[in-house]
Amino acid sequence: MLSVAICIATCERPDGLRALLRSIGGLEAPPRAGWSLSRVVVVDNRGTDSARQIVDEARPRIGCDLHYVVEPRRGIPFARNTAVSAVGGADLVAFIDDDEVATPEWIRELVDALVSTDADVVTGPVIPEFAHAPPAWVREGGFFERPRHRDRARIDYARTSNVIVRARWLRETPQPFSPCYVGGGEDTQFFERVRIAGGAIVWSDRAVVVERIGPERTRAAWIVRRSFRRGQILSKCLRQLEDSPWRRAKRLVHGCLRVSRGICIAAWGLVVSTRLLVSGLREMAFGAGLIAGLGPRPCLDPEPQEARS
Repeated sequence: MLSVAICIATCERPDGLRALLRSIGGLEAPPRAGWSLSRVVVVDNRGTDSARQIVDEARPRIGCDLHYVVEPRRGIPFARNTAVSAVGGADLVAFIDDDEVATPEWIRELVDALVSTDADVVTGPVIPEFAHAPPAWVREGGFFERPRHRDRARIDYARTSNVIVRARWLRETPQPFSPCYVGGGEDTQFFERVRIAGGAIVWSDRAVVVERIGPERTRAAWIVRRSFRRGQILSKCLRQLEDSPWRRAKRLVHGCLRVSRGICIAAWGLVVSTRLLVSGLREMAFGAGLIAGLGPRPCLDPEPQEARS
């Protein structure tokens, strides 16, 4: 029987964590023998045990081992690596964020998709839910809508916001999530490594989680910054994992084209609508991020402790 662990990294989101653990407690049981939920790991990245009471309150509802750990080093890679080290002998490891809630069928659909397709990784939809009514241009622009795919389709990316992974991929190195990406993007780099190594990534369209979007994210500046960071992360990964002069040149051209396209859209948006203006700025930022990530000194992983001793 396959054992499944769920990893949650949290930092100063008490209401989000409380809602997430409530949804974990409401997950549907496996419809047949073959797998079981063995452990839920919560890693508090605030540096103190600020979330301990929330976790303790949730224990009676979870129905399996609920493990709580404090990771004092601030940064999502540290929190995720600590979570992975605490899953025990789990065969499959799922990840979900502390600003999300799981639908009742979430983990069952992830596992079923992985087993039925013999995949290494399965990911699924993240549906936005706004805490407060956003400006009209946010809804019109679909800035928080993520692409969806045919159920069981093979794709080439995944994110830790909604994913399950065969644990062996996480045990190949002491730090599966690179500390280089302390500001985010560690999951992009990890799943790129899996893809390059030949791992199969599959989409499960029924494994849905819901992301709570606060008002601070519905500002144009936040949307544009996020787009720049996404482009920068993709080029960082290129430099680290698949670097060559030809790939860098191709990425540079791609970035320049995205910037040019964004300028045109933003200029038209100044006349037509805020939605188009922000769409153009986001496109420009993404292209600029692709270019910036090609800098002469790509971030490298810290030297392993074993090599320094």
